[in-house]
Amino acid sequence: IWEEFKRCVQENPRKLSSAFTAVEYENAVTQYATRFDKDELRKCYAKMADLFDECIAEKTEKMHKFLVYLLNAASNYLLYARSWAHGMPPVTIVLDTTSLMDKAVKSIAFAIDQTYANTIEIFTADELREQKADDEDVDDVAYEYSNFESIGKLSFSGELLAQKQDKSNVLPLSLDDTKVVLTGRVRQFLKIEFKDWDEKSNFFSLMAKQIVFYDDGGRVVPHGGVKAITANKPTGGQSVENLLSTGEHSMYYTQAIGQNHQEMIEDTIRDEVCRGVNLLR
Repeated sequence: IWEEFKRCVQENPRKLSSAFTAVEYENAVTQYATRFDKDELRKCYAKMADLFDECIAEKTEKMHKFLVYLLNAASNYLLYARSWAHGMPPVTIVLDTTSLMDKAVKSIAFAIDQTYANTIEIFTADELREQKADDEDVDDVAYEYSNFESIGKLSFSGELLAQKQDKSNVLPLSLDDTKVVLTGRVRQFLKIEFKDWDEKSNFFSLMAKQIVFYDDGGRVVPHGGVKAITANKPTGGQSVENLLSTGEHSMYYTQAIGQNHQEMIEDTIRDEVCRGVNLLR
């Protein structure tokens, strides 16, 4: 029965064979595959999760409703399809780098005490666009970044990533470990994203002590005029300004805040159900 279920998911997810009942299929998944074939089970659930995303995005049925039920029943989604970290937003820092525009910055590095992020990406733009916050009761200024261009990206890999995961991400990262080589010039504003959170963890924190800018000769570029515009809220009063200082014992400590992919799906479904109910009324 499990073999037939796998075939249906991979070859024709809109139609389950009538050779077996829904109860038999569910038992094959929950009582057999979860014990004896977890690797194939995760592949099936990954395919089901991708199809479900397409269903929501395109508002079309691309999978049998029983597969939708199995994907979202109990804790199956987080156990077999996607980790809690999937879709979690990045820690975002925006800097005013006007003072660096004529300095030919070619790379940027960070001294990090600890982070669960596995990727650093840097964007730049000539203009920072404000937008209305989603919550009407919130007076904070929000920004949208569609005009920002990616000019550098570093993903931890190989031995460094293995060591990082082996130490449960409690591993200091040096300037050499985190140096991002830039493919374009630094303009007036710089956006830095720490993302790609460790899928084996439910933590999304960053503890960074320093940011350093380098020219094409590898020399440090002074950044005294660089200012922080916005960033994720600090934890314990350890603000983003500490990242720009040279203090030995100061740091920027923060957490990624927002919804992961599963929570966004649940909100989308809830919104669609409410819209349908209102239409019926």
